[in-house]
Amino acid sequence: MTVNGQTANTFNVQKIAKRSASVSKLSKAFLLVFSIFVYIFLYGPLITMILMSFNNSKVQGLPIVGLTMRWYVELFQDHELWIALLRSFIVSVGSVVIAIIVGLSSAFLLNKYNFPGKQLYKSIILFPLIIPGVILGIALLSTFNILGIKASLITVMIGHSTFVIPLIVFLLLNRLDRLDPNMEHASLDLGANRFQTFRHITLPLIGTALLGGGLLGFTLSFDEIILTYFLIGPRATLPVKIYQMIRIGFTPEINAIFTILLCFTLFLLVVSTKIILKKK
Repeated sequence: MTVNGQTANTFNVQKIAKRSASVSKLSKAFLLVFSIFVYIFLYGPLITMILMSFNNSKVQGLPIVGLTMRWYVELFQDHELWIALLRSFIVSVGSVVIAIIVGLSSAFLLNKYNFPGKQLYKSIILFPLIIPGVILGIALLSTFNILGIKASLITVMIGHSTFVIPLIVFLLLNRLDRLDPNMEHASLDLGANRFQTFRHITLPLIGTALLGGGLLGFTLSFDEIILTYFLIGPRATLPVKIYQMIRIGFTPEINAIFTILLCFTLFLLVVSTKIILKKK
């Protein structure tokens, strides 16, 4: 009876193991199929857009007639698009400069000093990242109208800096919290003033976070359209110009624009991420 019982137990264990192996294989197959579906859902439209930018036909559809660089050539010959690109560059650089000045000051204030309402200040500074762009755009537009400020590239810079500032503040805070304060104290004890200590000690240590945050902020500002649409006025930046072109009619030239912007955005995101994650 004991031998028969052991045999039965062994058989049951083997049966359960086989069943578990089958379930495990099915789970892996399901996860693989599901993952492929998710990637197709996320990146399928982007791949289609890139392929259509090389399609030698004005008709946006499959099959692809032939490969051509015609739409890229027409794109680089479009003077208005280059002007819009220059405006986007000016707005992005300006908003990042404003954000770095304000964000650096705020980060040092939060890191070095304790004051009433410090935690509340930390929470409030996050609001522009949480508030929908439409609400923020309407609020800023109303404020500028009350103050008698006309919509221009400057108003767009100010608007973009509202969501770039929180990004830079928290990246810098994360880096400042990990710094050894004894390094600054040693510099001051050796005779350096506070500006020299900041320039030669603190700034090199937070430089990667500052540069990475600036590049990431530049990317977000360059692609922003909702806030820009409320604050830009008659002169369009590149995203607004593309939106206006799409309203008139979708052309293969727009696919070429999107492809270049996609590559540019991915490049900045990769560079900024590597800089942010780099450890000194």
